[in-house]
Amino acid sequence: MLKQSGVIRKLSELLSSINVLIVDNNEKASELMGEILKKLGFTSLHFAQDGFQALESLKKHHMDLVITDWELRPITREAANLTPANSGANDPLLPVDGGSFVKFVRMDGSSPDPYIPIIMLTGRALLNNIEYARDAGVNEILIKPVVVDTLCRRIIMIVDDSRPFITAKKYKGPCRRRKSLPYQGEERRKLDIKIIKNNKRA
Repeated sequence: MLKQSGVIRKLSELLSSINVLIVDNNEKASELMGEILKKLGFTSLHFAQDGFQALESLKKHHMDLVITDWELRPITREAANLTPANSGANDPLLPVDGGSFVKFVRMDGSSPDPYIPIIMLTGRALLNNIEYARDAGVNEILIKPVVVDTLCRRIIMIVDDSRPFITAKKYKGPCRRRKSLPYQGEERRKLDIKIIKNNKRA
């Protein structure tokens, strides 16, 4: 048996210390994602079946990464009376699907960690889904079925990504501009946004 090098041991120790929250209604899909992450070296995995359970996990445990499905729906007994069908028009944002869960994490004042990296999984390669997820504040988007190499690259992008974290009235999340493009007009974004570096999570 080959002896592990110091680099491999350090990498294993790093990955084992990262807490990942997987949010999916489908238990088999969650288990599959868990197996993929274990193969990559992650060992501290947590699971939630809907956005409400996920928020409770974020409150109880320190998480480093969230991987959530797009097509979430409230399935826990506690969430049954909190869905839009049973709530008033003036109720606050509720995490009843993947997009609103991400928006809640990013924008709600009671969010346990607005700055946590989030990867969104979607089975529908539709432009409006991708744009909605991006505007909700996700860091990366993956089209299902998930390919291990692609997931690994996305995680590396999050770790190595130097995009600042943007806080504005209608958006909170990683800067949506992956490349700096020349712009000749007035920089109005400077008037109403605050830039926070990724490593300054509160």
